[in-house]
Amino acid sequence: MRLDYLITLLEEALGKKAVIERLPAQPGDMPQTHADISKAETLLGYAPTIPIEKGIQLFVEWMKTGR
Repeated sequence: MRLDYLITLLEEALGKKAVIERLPAQPGDMPQTHADISKAETLLGYAPTIPIEKGIQLFVEWMKTGR
């Protein structure tokens, strides 16, 4: 999933446009990453059921209510 997509989801959920300052890559920056949740699935039975689009909305609502 691209970072710009996550930013768009946050913008939509917050009703605000992000202010983005693009800077050159810093030492140690990874050009691409992804999460491997297989260990959490195996050891903890973790099985996400909420799509990221809905999860971002729920997270923003939770933050707005003061947790």
